[in-house]
Amino acid sequence: MEDSKLSLLFTEFLLHVLMASVGINYGQITNNLPSPEHVVPLVKAIGATRVKLYDADPKCYLPATKITSIVVGNEVLTCNDTSLSGCLLPAMQSVHTTLVNLKLDSQISSRKHALYSSLINAYPFFAYKADLKQVSLDFVMFQIIAGIVDPCTKLHCDNMLFSQIDAFYAAISSLGYKKLPVQISKTGWLSKGDEDEVGASPENEKKYNEKI
Repeated sequence: MEDSKLSLLFTEFLLHVLMASVGINYGQITNNLPSPEHVVPLVKAIGATRVKLYDADPKCYLPATKITSIVVGNEVLTCNDTSLSGCLLPAMQSVHTTLVNLKLDSQISSRKHALYSSLINAYPFFAYKADLKQVSLDFVMFQIIAGIVDPCTKLHCDNMLFSQIDAFYAAISSLGYKKLPVQISKTGWLSKGDEDEVGASPENEKKYNEKI
């Protein structure tokens, strides 16, 4: 009974995390992009209420735009080029100081302080790719299966996305940040991949996004 209560509470928590607001990542490192005028109706059509922009383009920031967060750097600590790693913290401090000077720090989070929230990129696809024998496609595609039970917390996870969030919470809790809010900043599925990227297809991408 206790395990089922934990599972229920965790599920309710995850639903709160996942459904608090739905947004899109609007990247422009590609070709054949639709114009911003065509993108806006698409964003509204899927019910997205937030947009993460990767480019520092002031033309996007209209007076009525509500900017809630500034993320300093994108995957700086995990990319192959480590030359920028030492610049990350000073850059975050600089952005935060600027927001304070402009009296905008109460409206916009620069992700400088851990108490704001933690953003995670959760990709079940890469967990599936890394261990095809142990991780089933049904598990990463939100199909109804038995799932797994965390041996430490006894929480039941019936899909890989929930399992990844559980693992992240376990990690930050071990560091003493048990009440730190968590937001999924990026997730998705590959529509096309390399030869070793099994499961990357438009059909699976569509299925994953629909389940999300």
